[in-house]
Amino acid sequence: MDEQQKIIDSFVRKTIKSTETEKPSIDFTANIMSKIIIEKQSEATKYKSLISKLGWAAIFIVVTSLFAFFYLNDTTEELGWLSTIDYSVFKENQLMQFLSTISMTNSAVYGIIALAVMTIIQVPIYRNYYNKRLRM
Repeated sequence: MDEQQKIIDSFVRKTIKSTETEKPSIDFTANIMSKIIIEKQSEATKYKSLISKLGWAAIFIVVTSLFAFFYLNDTTEELGWLSTIDYSVFKENQLMQFLSTISMTNSAVYGIIALAVMTIIQVPIYRNYYNKRLRM
């Protein structure tokens, strides 16, 4: 080091030694946390879904009912432009043929249904748990 750096270094050391460290008040953390809790989250950063739960439910019901109507409806009457669409793809494909050959015992079916029900129940519970955890 050159001479000027040594002088600056010694000055900084003396200054640091002569100053006392500041100690925060006893309830410093509590004061800061209370101020953080009081502050509201700005409207710009709040999450607001584009499609509400009611909207998703309506979309699901419409799509499911349309699919069920087209899949289960074997009428020969003319439906206008709907009669020009080939729906045999849904009925006569390899996946449907493969699924029709699978035979399962009742206990396996009950197990799969129980697994599906438990999953449907647990997803909202975990979602609420993690949402509450992330808010803190």
